[in-house]
Amino acid sequence: MLEAAKAKLLIYGAGGHGRVVLDAARASGCFCGYAFVDEAEGLAGKQVDGVAVYATPDEVLCEEGPWQAVIALGDPRLRIEAVQRISQMGIPFATVAHPFAWLSEVATIGEGTVVFAGAIIQPGTYIGKHSIINTSSSVDHDCRIGDFAHISPGAHLAGRVTVGRSAHVGMGASVIPGVVIGEEAVVGAGAVVVRDVPGGATVVGVPAKPNAGSGG
Repeated sequence: MLEAAKAKLLIYGAGGHGRVVLDAARASGCFCGYAFVDEAEGLAGKQVDGVAVYATPDEVLCEEGPWQAVIALGDPRLRIEAVQRISQMGIPFATVAHPFAWLSEVATIGEGTVVFAGAIIQPGTYIGKHSIINTSSSVDHDCRIGDFAHISPGAHLAGRVTVGRSAHVGMGASVIPGVVIGEEAVVGAGAVVVRDVPGGATVVGVPAKPNAGSGG
């Protein structure tokens, strides 16, 4: 499904999430070189896990390419901003999947999405662009995951679940079949979701209920 990319990989974000992206990319064998971009003060000019950190994408593009990019920022708002910036520079986006993830041949995974070790994506599922399918999570058959969504480590979605754009399903959460989680909604860690979650709402607990002060 994922063709080998004969390019170097620009990883936008050199924090912990960026390190996991790098690890997955190295294990995949799909790239021939790496660079981090991180504008945090004091990082530029250093190395993270043996990879140079640059202050801006422009500095990376001065190095021999070709380059592809992936955004390694957990906050979906920051991810959206970074995607817009990289897109304006004309850098294509890579999809990064760890070889120890299971990806069905009849699943669809959008550009810029990262899939980490132990994750499972089953047949008929559609994963949008720039999403995170994190360590040991599972997305069962015929799910639809929107752009910029995040399925956290150990979260499990049953069949036909819909997760909206920029929604976040927390670590260890479980979602029963057919549930719809709205755009920008948050499912708390360990929650068990048995009914639809409105856009922008935060739900927690077993069974999951709206958190005080959230939408829905």
